[in-house]
Amino acid sequence: GMDGESCSSRTIFRNLTHLNFHPPGSMFDAYSPTRKRGSTFNFGSIVLKPGPHTLTFTVQGKNAASSGFDIEIDRFRIGRSGGALEGEIFFPANSHPRWPLFGYNKAGGSVSAEDMSDHGVEWSGNAQAKFVASAGVGSTLEFTVNNDMWCDSNFDEPGAQMSENCSVKWDPTFASSVPYTGDKVVSMDKGIAWSASGCGSTAYTQVITTATTVRNIIYGGGASDDMTISMNGCWTKLAFARPAGYAMNLSNVAISEDGAGGSSAVTFNNGDTSITVPADGASLVESDWVEMFEIDRKKSYAVSFTSTPQDVGPWGLAGWQNNDGVLLSWIAGTSTAVVVGIHSMEVGYPKEAIFRSGIFDTHSEAPEFTKLYWTEIQKYDNGGDLDIRVRSANNADMSDGNWLAANSGNDGYFQSNVGNGFGNHLGSMQHKRYIQYEVKFECGRDGVDAAHTNEPPAVLRDLSFLWNPPMGLVDLEVDFGMGPDCGIVEATVDGKAFTKSMVVELEIFKQGPRALQTAKAKTEIRPLNTGR
Repeated sequence: GMDGESCSSRTIFRNLTHLNFHPPGSMFDAYSPTRKRGSTFNFGSIVLKPGPHTLTFTVQGKNAASSGFDIEIDRFRIGRSGGALEGEIFFPANSHPRWPLFGYNKAGGSVSAEDMSDHGVEWSGNAQAKFVASAGVGSTLEFTVNNDMWCDSNFDEPGAQMSENCSVKWDPTFASSVPYTGDKVVSMDKGIAWSASGCGSTAYTQVITTATTVRNIIYGGGASDDMTISMNGCWTKLAFARPAGYAMNLSNVAISEDGAGGSSAVTFNNGDTSITVPADGASLVESDWVEMFEIDRKKSYAVSFTSTPQDVGPWGLAGWQNNDGVLLSWIAGTSTAVVVGIHSMEVGYPKEAIFRSGIFDTHSEAPEFTKLYWTEIQKYDNGGDLDIRVRSANNADMSDGNWLAANSGNDGYFQSNVGNGFGNHLGSMQHKRYIQYEVKFECGRDGVDAAHTNEPPAVLRDLSFLWNPPMGLVDLEVDFGMGPDCGIVEATVDGKAFTKSMVVELEIFKQGPRALQTAKAKTEIRPLNTGR
């Protein structure tokens, strides 16, 4: 019995010759004539203690139509909390994620992570674990799994509660190295933060016949996703547009915070203070980066310039007209509902970004938290940094949660992922049911200003939160890949089979007046009110 339980027995059959209790067979046939992702298969239940366990998938045969015995695992769930683990995250060991999590062993075949992005959106994380069972029946694939944990590798269960100046994105650059698949990551955002076409519904041409001053307003505040600035940034670049068949001239270009006074000059071609584009030239021209000019999406900005005909025309500026009469510019001192000349505004990475995860339910009233691991890329030479803090709560809305004071003097953030199997210790974290983490990204740290326009200076690839739950019953649910070369799979944990129900086989006898009478029976017992 389990801790605190006691057992007793009583005689039911006196003349018992055979009695056997065992679970029914639980196997999954992964054959499909076409490659597809199968529906979730529940192998059943098993009692697990906290800590590491060995989950084994064994090839037991194959469909007559199948050409092989392969096993494909998209993701699976085992543990009290039911957190999903991606099959591909186990490969390669000791690289992604950090050691000592997610070990594996194999016998009778080869295993790798497989990119499934060409097969549709059904595969979680666009990848799976692929085991080529060359030895056929009896081949095994083993995963070392922890009871219990939350591995946030795709950042979609339960998703983000807050994502300021950063986002979850598919990063294909990881496909060039082991395990040769892309990855879902969280990193800072940069790019086009505002577009003139979002401010109006009708294309507009401003004809320029004499030197004309223009002051366009770029609104912040988020009142309209199409019309206002969409993201913060540090360093700013502007693009300007001319109408087809018109030449364009720009001089004295500047950007400033609207109503704040002061401005920063905008230059072209590495320092030119003006630019002229002929009627048969490029329709769109970009400025140089305005170094360290910060954009706050809550504020509004003004882009001003002078446009002057240089010779015989026509000369003009491309723009958009707002049919609702929203003030967008002053042209030659007159307020208008059009934005002209400027096409878009691009921003580099901001100085700081925050990603706060959704709230995860451990399904344990008082879990004993142990370790925190994550996989990161921090380009210190490019001014990148990534720190993480965590908290727990008894209330599902985290209203009674307090951030763990991870490091004194560092705002409670863990400063780095600790290797060599140590992890970041969570022994002082309060034993509460709901958990959450927050990531702080930095760019341009230690004065590396050019980092704002380069590749991401810091990237979070996954995070693993470990704790010890009470010993209890858990289910194994697996999302298999299916195909014409896949076999029939059975699963065990620590060598023990999962139980969906109980099969009872018995044989009894009784000496009758003329002969020995025997009776055999086989039945399957299913729990009625346990939800299992």
